[in-house]
Amino acid sequence: MKETITLSSREIQRIQVLEQVCRGVRTLVGSIPLLLVSYRQAKRLLGRNREEGPAGLAHRRRGQRDHNAYRPEMRDRVLGLHQERYAKFNDTHFVEMLAEREELRIGRETVRGWLRQAGIRFPTHIGRVLGELAIEPIPAFSPQA
Repeated sequence: MKETITLSSREIQRIQVLEQVCRGVRTLVGSIPLLLVSYRQAKRLLGRNREEGPAGLAHRRRGQRDHNAYRPEMRDRVLGLHQERYAKFNDTHFVEMLAEREELRIGRETVRGWLRQAGIRFPTHIGRVLGELAIEPIPAFSPQA
């Protein structure tokens, strides 16, 4: 059974150029400007293409989780805390409470993204409405002549 390989347009262009090098249409030195790599790296790519074919030029970490990504359990825990204890908190205040009370130090934008993906939004217009009600206009000062 054949395996499906996903390649970027840059990787496809590299395959085409390296195939021309293998057929003798182009030299390895002449292909360096098209590959946008050094001569040494071009030799490595050519060797990998010969050994493994097009799959050898695909990025090795494709499909893997980022090394600095939070685990799904952490995301679930944060979303659970928001639902249980902090449902009325906005994003910034929620992150502050996570750090202060739960000892979870997570960036605000990360938490905001998780909440938006889960369909949780905090209504931002409430603050503006309450703020407008609290502000009374100041009468203009007019000197009496």
